[in-house]
Amino acid sequence: MFDPLGFATPFTITLKIIFQDIWKRGLDWDDILPAEYQDRMKKWIDGMTEMRSWKIPRRISEIPWNDIEEKELIVFADASEKAYGCCVYLKTTTDKCSAVSLVMSKVKIAPLKRITLPRLELLAALLGARLVRFISSALELDLESCSFSCWTDSEIALKWIQSDAHKWKQFVRNRVQEIQMLTNPADWKQCPGKENPADLLTRGLGAEDLMISRLWKEGPVWLTNTKTDSAEEILDVFETNEEQGAENTSDEEQESQANDIMAAVSTQIESRIDFDRFSRLTRAVRVMAWILRFVKNARCPQGRESSPDLSSAEIEAGRIMVLKSVQNEFYNEEISDLKNGKCVRKTSSIYQLSPFIGEDGLIRIYGRLEKAPALLYDEKHPILLPKCHITYLLVKDQHELMKHAGVNTLITAVRGKYWILSLRKKKICKVCIDCQRHDSRPCQQIVSPLPEDRIKKTPPFSICGVDHAGPLFCSDTGDRKLYIALFTCAVIRAVHVELVDSLSVEDFILALKRFAARRGMPSVIYSDNAKTFHASDNFLRKKSGNPLIWKFSAPLAPWWGGWWERLIRSVKSAWKKSLGKSPVTRSQLETVLHEIEACINSRPLSYVGETRNPLTPSHFLLGRSTPMNSVNTGEFSGEVNDLILRDECQSHYVDMFWDIWREEYLRNLPPMSLKKPNSDLKIGSVVLVRNETKSRLLWPMGIVTKLFPGKDGHVRAVELKTNKGLICRAVQKLHRLEFLDETDVAETWWSL
Repeated sequence: MFDPLGFATPFTITLKIIFQDIWKRGLDWDDILPAEYQDRMKKWIDGMTEMRSWKIPRRISEIPWNDIEEKELIVFADASEKAYGCCVYLKTTTDKCSAVSLVMSKVKIAPLKRITLPRLELLAALLGARLVRFISSALELDLESCSFSCWTDSEIALKWIQSDAHKWKQFVRNRVQEIQMLTNPADWKQCPGKENPADLLTRGLGAEDLMISRLWKEGPVWLTNTKTDSAEEILDVFETNEEQGAENTSDEEQESQANDIMAAVSTQIESRIDFDRFSRLTRAVRVMAWILRFVKNARCPQGRESSPDLSSAEIEAGRIMVLKSVQNEFYNEEISDLKNGKCVRKTSSIYQLSPFIGEDGLIRIYGRLEKAPALLYDEKHPILLPKCHITYLLVKDQHELMKHAGVNTLITAVRGKYWILSLRKKKICKVCIDCQRHDSRPCQQIVSPLPEDRIKKTPPFSICGVDHAGPLFCSDTGDRKLYIALFTCAVIRAVHVELVDSLSVEDFILALKRFAARRGMPSVIYSDNAKTFHASDNFLRKKSGNPLIWKFSAPLAPWWGGWWERLIRSVKSAWKKSLGKSPVTRSQLETVLHEIEACINSRPLSYVGETRNPLTPSHFLLGRSTPMNSVNTGEFSGEVNDLILRDECQSHYVDMFWDIWREEYLRNLPPMSLKKPNSDLKIGSVVLVRNETKSRLLWPMGIVTKLFPGKDGHVRAVELKTNKGLICRAVQKLHRLEFLDETDVAETWWSL
């Protein structure tokens, strides 16, 4: 059936509902359908033959388009336990007449995952808002001249749409925000279910009934009125219809209807209360207890209960009603089979638990401890509960009551009265914020590949890292502190040491000038986030205009610069072992540091074998391994041929050094660490910022506002918003806290 505009959706939704029911029963494609489905399928196929004779006018409106004075798009939304959908009508008005015709409809089958009826009504309203915006664009209707009206028969969904979206939880908030963005909340009104043509979408309609249905083709009768723009006038029409119907009803029928309504109140409470709005189980139970008191007082006005607080019996009745509503929502078919004296179907998820309905009306399970005299009835036959928000609240309260006990202790306590499906999972205590603050582990990320700057052939010190070490003291400078500025080549791992008088920008710039005069000006400099380096970078950009690229690592992440931090350690170790406690002058200290520089540049970069000397940074700087060992190149006569030979020899040795560097040093670098990453941070994630100097309870909280992914796409640093402003930290310094909303409670507590 090809029906892009959805004229036959009340008929086609019937087949979709049948398919979903068959799918839930677990039937295969080649299985024979049960008799009840065979009759429904045969009736639907016969309806296909009748639908062939149905003719629909090609025009949307019989009134010529240019003669239309007013255009109004009217959308109706509705939902049931089986499906939710909407239909849109176009009302065209002239000074003489008005006409209403169906433009388009849309329907979707309800998801297999249980969703409360008010939320399905909200999904239908969202579908209607999207559809009316699509139709207005397709028909090129001017949003200023064309009016809109949106109708739903759900009081709860209407309350959500006409209120502030930020008051509700994420599921409702996101959809209300989109509805308010697509439509004006003031355009949404409530209509009775009998006057709502979208009700035909959600429950299905036979082919013959659909073809003659005026409600489906033209909408409710009151739409054809010339002026029904105000909500008060339309509500008057509804009230008039209800009064006329009441006059035609006898007193006995009215009394019977009233009794039926009051008897159905307790069983329909769960459709009026959104339990996901509660953050505590005790609140949900007390609200239910107050509702039950109201129902009781309404039924028996003579024995009204007027005490200001609830009794223990009323609270217990509220708890049982809450549990009943949960079981009715998830195990409706199982309860129906058990009440009819049948066994639970084999395809049910609770079939192997041998469920039965206890005296209190709750589903319980049989156990092997039925004859144990020392156990209570609840321990022998615990109450069966699914994974949902109410059971999340139940386990949460029990977890706090047990003083944040571990998983096994908590499961033992819960199973003393309840049997919750899939409760034994490792994440059962993970959502507790207090437990996370003490037990959460830091985020991890795989080691990034080496940057191109470190593995390409470049002149020595063209790409280098810089850092300070110290302080040092000399005998001729008194108490004044001296520091070391260490420059490390990123490619050949050579070092250059400069002695500076302080950590100021001026002294560092002088040291950088001395370094550039002897080694050449670098093109890229790596460093940590010291204020001196940031100020020096700004100075070089403004004053000299030098195209120097300065790259900074993340704050408090020294492992980002491990290739120069490691050589800081080597320099410190050498001067401590060489000088000890000996007093030296500044000149002597500078001499010792230059000797340490020469020794570190003579360390081997490749494997030390017996056939030849290993490659060292000095080979690239001096052409020999150490300053003490010179290469015998013969006497220099100063002739032209000798200069050419010397240049060729030098070029040959440099090329040989680079070949050895590539074959023996670069290829033998340590492989990438295979740490399992657990950093799934995203914008909005709440984290603890680790501070080794403070207790874990004093670590500040932060919200991720920006991600800094590497070239491989993995995030290794983030920007955080804390109570002291914006900061940047590496992911290894963060401990994620999992704050949950109603959409992911089940996935985290029970990761099936």
